[in-house]
Amino acid sequence: MIIIPCYNEALRLPSKRILSFLMNNPNVTICFVDDGSTDSTGEVLEAMISACPAQIDSIRLSHNSGKAEAVRQGMLNSLSCTDVEWLGYWDADLATPLEEISHLLQYAAPSKKLLMCSRVKRLGATIDRHVWRHILGRVMATLISFVLKLPVYDTQCGAKLIRQEEISHLFSEMFLAKWLFDVEIIVRMQMKYPAEIVQQCLFEVPVYEWKDISGSKLKLKHMFLSLLEIFRICRKYPIRQSHVHGRV
Repeated sequence: MIIIPCYNEALRLPSKRILSFLMNNPNVTICFVDDGSTDSTGEVLEAMISACPAQIDSIRLSHNSGKAEAVRQGMLNSLSCTDVEWLGYWDADLATPLEEISHLLQYAAPSKKLLMCSRVKRLGATIDRHVWRHILGRVMATLISFVLKLPVYDTQCGAKLIRQEEISHLFSEMFLAKWLFDVEIIVRMQMKYPAEIVQQCLFEVPVYEWKDISGSKLKLKHMFLSLLEIFRICRKYPIRQSHVHGRV
């Protein structure tokens, strides 16, 4: 099951792409979390549910709570799906195509608990990212890797899969972070497992395709807000030093 948070996404939700993907992937279900939208997002979601009721569901939050809380509520709402081995969350604009789900699952070894898409620009991949966002993103990613004491390349790609057994631990408590809740998820994994186990159970998978979509709500000011969030995360969580070197 994939959780997709939505806030005023009526004009950006690629409904046809989503329905086409589900038609070709009957083993995947999607739960949209309408984060208090004030536009016609609700009507767009209802139309998709009518077209594919067996694979699409939605919940609506009474007010806008932010992406972190929307994802958290979606995950908690999906805990009853005991027959689902992996749950994930994806950005509503499908900057990361849903087809990357099967790519991630190729690495779903028994030891893996969190699979993360990673935007590595390389030969054989199509990574279409604005230059300034790439530069700022690499600066933030380097800082985050230093803070986490992990050789993680890209925590902020909005496409991840998590084993069902980890959901209660990772999402029961509200996140401190609004923009860097992905980092907080990794920190919570570090709080639960010894450093050498964390190195084994977290895995980054370079995507084949990623594209900046116009209309993103991410602005330059969010980088400065993210720095504050890193400080708050460091204050709350005693991050342990990893003694294992090299990329997972």
